[in-house]
Amino acid sequence: MFDDVAVITVAHSTVIWPMRTNVMNFKLHPTASVRMKNVWKD
Repeated sequence: MFDDVAVITVAHSTVIWPMRTNVMNFKLHPTASVRMKNVWKD
């Protein structure tokens, strides 16, 4: 396959972020950057 087709290998990592149940509207971003604009604690 590598001789006949141009291939670009892409690596992805699994992001695991611990979170409490009283933290609302927190979403993991694909780049693992933390965005807290719409997050609140219940």
